[in-house]
Amino acid sequence: MKKLIVFAVALCALVSCTGPMGPQGPKGNDAEGDQWIVDEFTVNAEDWLLYGTEGQLGSYYYCDLNDQNLSEWIFNNGSVEVYLFDRSEERDWIQQPLPVTRFKSTDEGILYQEEYDFDYSVGKIRVYVTYNDFATANKPGAISFRSVKQWWLSAN
Repeated sequence: MKKLIVFAVALCALVSCTGPMGPQGPKGNDAEGDQWIVDEFTVNAEDWLLYGTEGQLGSYYYCDLNDQNLSEWIFNNGSVEVYLFDRSEERDWIQQPLPVTRFKSTDEGILYQEEYDFDYSVGKIRVYVTYNDFATANKPGAISFRSVKQWWLSAN
């Protein structure tokens, strides 16, 4: 019985110890640890450029987003995520991480897929819109994107 009481007291002592309560929110720019920058871009219909010719196999639309926050440091030591940033009738504003495929249909009932993806270099993010049937006669409309640049600082 004494062993059980000693065990219960020891267990209570271990459980009641205090320590850090979990991760804290972001600190200032001089903080060590994770860092990030969020930017938003709107691509208007006239900003989309066609690669190839209309209806050509392998044709697609693209647009370059000039991002002064995408530094050489982030390119070499961090990561970039891009989200389609859109207003939904059901849920207000939503974000969808790229790549994303949207299934659509024309007024005539023709089904097609619209895919968004991206790549990046220092100072620039290129967003692509590809149609599964390469029907590039119609440009994409105005679309907003959100980019998140992340990097990590080491303690040494």
